[in-house]
Amino acid sequence: MRNVIHHSIIRYVLVGILNTLCGVGLILVFLHVLNWGYWSSTLLGNGMAMILSYHLNARWTFKTKKRNIYGFIVFLGVSVIVYGIAYLIPLFFWGLIFTNVPSVKTISALSGSFLYTVFSYLVHRIITFRVFKNNH
Repeated sequence: MRNVIHHSIIRYVLVGILNTLCGVGLILVFLHVLNWGYWSSTLLGNGMAMILSYHLNARWTFKTKKRNIYGFIVFLGVSVIVYGIAYLIPLFFWGLIFTNVPSVKTISALSGSFLYTVFSYLVHRIITFRVFKNNH
């Protein structure tokens, strides 16, 4: 069991790195090569990166054979909820400790990024991709 968790967390982080590079790369291409607007570029770039993340995590990280629109919606919903929680906790916590410190948002963002990675891995492993394995 420990070996499975060890390998899947490494894979999850690698998918996250690839996902981030693809998303940012696409956004920059849409903005600066195609000269699209900010909102359309970020929406499409991040949306395509989220689809890539779902498929790579389902297939490679969590080894789920069944992938469908229901699974993607669950993945997306879990990601959004965990994102909100992971980034609100440090902003509140560090804001209480370091009032009126300009870098509190930077500290919160870095802490939130770490929490998001840990929380989203656990929730996707326990809920999102377990649902697929049992959902025939």
